[in-house]
Amino acid sequence: MATSETEINIALAEVLDALRSRWVATAEKLGAFSGSHKQPDVLVTESGVTPVIVETEVYPAHTVEADALGRLGEKLTDGSTIAAVIAVRIPVRFRDVSQADLRSGLRDALDLEYALFMGDTPDNTERFPLAGWLAGSVADLADIIHSAAVPEGAIEAAATLLEEGVTAAAEMLGQALDRSPDVSDAIAATLRQQDGLQTRRMAMTIVINAFIFHENLAGSHGVRSIDELRSNLGVLSKTDVLDEWRKILQVNYYPIFRIAQQIVTALPQADAAKICDQAARTTAQLVAAGVTRSHDLTGIVFQKLIADRKYLATFYTRPQAAALLAGLAVPVNAPQPGADWANPEHVKRFIVADFACGTGTLLSAAYRRISQMHEHSGGDSEAIHADMMEGSLVGCDVMPAAVHLTASMLAGTHPSVNFEGDRAYTFPYGKQEDGQYALGSLDLIGDFDEIIPLFRTFSSATAVTGTGEEDRPQALNLPPGTCDLVIMNPPFSRPTGHEGKKVGIPVPAFAAFGADAEEQRAMSRLAVKQGAKTCADGNAGIASHFIALADRMVRPDGTVALVLPLTALQGDSWQKARDLWHANYGQITIVTIAAAKSEDKAFSADTGMAEALVIARKGHSAPNLNRARFVTLHRRPQSTIEASEIARLLNNSVGDTNVRSLEDGPYGGTPLYFGDELVGEILDCPIHAGEQWPVAGIIDLSLAQAAHQLVHGKLFLPGQTKSEAMDLPITPLGNFAKRGFYHMDINGTGSRGAFDILKPSSETATFPTLWWHDAQQERSMVVTPDAEARVRQGREARASEIWATRSHAHHNRDFQFNSQALAVAFTEVPSLGGHAWPNVTIDDPAHEIVFTLWSNSTLGLLCYWWHATKQQSGRGRTPITALVSLPTLDPRKLDHRQLEAAAQLFEDMKFQRMLPFNEADHDPVRQELDRRLLTEVLRLDSALLEPMDLLRRKLCAEPSIHGGKISRANTE
Repeated sequence: MATSETEINIALAEVLDALRSRWVATAEKLGAFSGSHKQPDVLVTESGVTPVIVETEVYPAHTVEADALGRLGEKLTDGSTIAAVIAVRIPVRFRDVSQADLRSGLRDALDLEYALFMGDTPDNTERFPLAGWLAGSVADLADIIHSAAVPEGAIEAAATLLEEGVTAAAEMLGQALDRSPDVSDAIAATLRQQDGLQTRRMAMTIVINAFIFHENLAGSHGVRSIDELRSNLGVLSKTDVLDEWRKILQVNYYPIFRIAQQIVTALPQADAAKICDQAARTTAQLVAAGVTRSHDLTGIVFQKLIADRKYLATFYTRPQAAALLAGLAVPVNAPQPGADWANPEHVKRFIVADFACGTGTLLSAAYRRISQMHEHSGGDSEAIHADMMEGSLVGCDVMPAAVHLTASMLAGTHPSVNFEGDRAYTFPYGKQEDGQYALGSLDLIGDFDEIIPLFRTFSSATAVTGTGEEDRPQALNLPPGTCDLVIMNPPFSRPTGHEGKKVGIPVPAFAAFGADAEEQRAMSRLAVKQGAKTCADGNAGIASHFIALADRMVRPDGTVALVLPLTALQGDSWQKARDLWHANYGQITIVTIAAAKSEDKAFSADTGMAEALVIARKGHSAPNLNRARFVTLHRRPQSTIEASEIARLLNNSVGDTNVRSLEDGPYGGTPLYFGDELVGEILDCPIHAGEQWPVAGIIDLSLAQAAHQLVHGKLFLPGQTKSEAMDLPITPLGNFAKRGFYHMDINGTGSRGAFDILKPSSETATFPTLWWHDAQQERSMVVTPDAEARVRQGREARASEIWATRSHAHHNRDFQFNSQALAVAFTEVPSLGGHAWPNVTIDDPAHEIVFTLWSNSTLGLLCYWWHATKQQSGRGRTPITALVSLPTLDPRKLDHRQLEAAAQLFEDMKFQRMLPFNEADHDPVRQELDRRLLTEVLRLDSALLEPMDLLRRKLCAEPSIHGGKISRANTE
């Protein structure tokens, strides 16, 4: 007899129940719904979160989606409302599986099909995926259930409630401080920062966080609930609250309650009662929302309160990005070679460190991922929690309050479990009492024995423990090369920066906490010293120092997982970091987002810049050495569920020999689907020492493949077959040309520059110069100098040296693709190149013309785009130091008739005005240039014109080129 769906549901519930120790999964539960005799197929419940229903049906499962939608908004007998239902299509073979084999068959199945529905009614629903079905295992289904139990919409709504509560409490605190000014000093000292609005809000966030944790603990360890502490008049007195917190501290939870206790202790009785009441009311709202165990709740609000982010350049990692990064960083098969996730002793030895932990988003995401892997393997995450807190999870930062929050969020994973201490450290930063300087976590790049003094306040660093604060030098006890995973979103700030100079800040990277100019410079010098002989580079920024730190601390076969600016993949100053990964790491995965706006390419909440996730395994035993998987997402993940699904798809692709490679030709990457929605592509690519990694943020990977072919001397365009590809003489520009001087060497301040630059240029200028950008004037290949250089007195010899590099050809150093037309400008009189247009000196005038024609053709633009850094949408930059490696047509390989044809083409078209790069697809002048260059100069077949047209359209559709701008520039 065929197996019934009821039998399948019972078996599925039993398999699910074993995958998480804290939930209960029951099948066909009678009386589950209030006022209804309906039975959910599987009901999953867990204390403190919302219930989730799983509706199943054997394939083809025509009604399972309607059944799932019908459950939304239903009330359970405990009063909770169903807001998440998962529809599951069971493979038809399970009709014939015996009872004895049903559970093992479900555990082993990889082809369950499912979709998640979230909403308050069947008519107000979000579906994931939007269309089609996900396919995976029961463990994958369990992950979605776990995430759906804390809806992200509810987290955002609760964060708003929390922020409103914090604001109201901070206003009350401000009134109290007006009456009792000494209290402000006590609170500021507790938080180790100056009094101010953000400090008061931060203090109230910590207090409310303690109230939330208090309510989670109520009913255990003899802890009374907040409402039980109220007097008959409803008053919540300071004394009663502090008495209960002392009781809690005798058990554990020092990271959560000690700072909050100090803040409340400092308050006058009457003011404390008002503030505690406000905190309690906010807590009640949040507990009712069922989201109080989510790190994201307080993390979102807390991050807004860190005033020094401008100079520390620390940004809140989006929960979705954290889930994606952790999902890729924590290995699926085993925590370590020779270990497994089922063995608690193996898991407890898995050390995860974040040396720029902020509010702990990444550390919390990694811990959640580790817990999932352990429980999916039959373990109990609660049983190993104390060991994980005491030894495995390491978080360091320079913000004491942020470290407090990190420790409390990690502890809150299992609030009833006691532990003896944790490894959350506030590192010293700035000038110390002994006159020495500290750089926070970056001090770990050098040799260290103990944590050195904290800020300017204490003579020794403090480590938070479960039972108290030990105010003595703390041995870090984390030798180099011992971390299994280093996961970070490090600061992006640079020791130098034009923005900082504009506001009188000499070294923005070290301007936090009120450091003066002398301290900033001293810290910068120390950073240079510590970063010597590592991949750190001052021009890249502090993040490159954290890459060096991660490399120092991770063990062989361990993993680094980083959120970095996109320039880390392409920028010249990041080459040492890329070479480090190339030389010492394997199994490298790079994830970027192809979006029109820079802010939509970010994984952090408010950087406003394109970023990349870099995951790499250290050691030559790692697979795929000298190659990397480049993943382009078409949009930013909208939820942690989406992010986790992307990680699952990518993890499943590891070792897949069917993944497309860069060398395959212009066929695109291997697609990633959420059901029927294409969300991204994977491309397996070679990486080389001394080279940039340009496959980043590209939505159409056939362009990357075409560019790769072109720069290696093969014209192989989208739409062509491999047999139609042909050879072209391509070479680095430096093989036949020299670059001009950097603009600061021309007119830099002090003794550096030899010229002053005056605008405009006169017709009789001795030293005509092409210095600035004017998009309207720079539409034809021939442009007029826009400035003139005047020799500074006493700098005549240097000026002669610089003037000797004058040229007709000028390269566009900072190309705004969606408003500018030219990659190379040609001045009819030899001119000095400047800030926007550095010189390209080519000895042969005929070669100079070929270079100008090629660079402004679609193929030349493809080479520029491929070679340039693309940190900002619609814009590419080629630093003058990278100019010599720009791939270009080799004019030395053309015969005299081809050079004559090029000269005639240039003469005919040099004054014709072109549209910006992003409009090449409908620019008749650019199309004519392409046609004549290919057929008359290069003597190629006119059959190429059709794939060339497709190439132009693909380029103009690329977000990194159009930047979201649909312009129709005037060529008149």
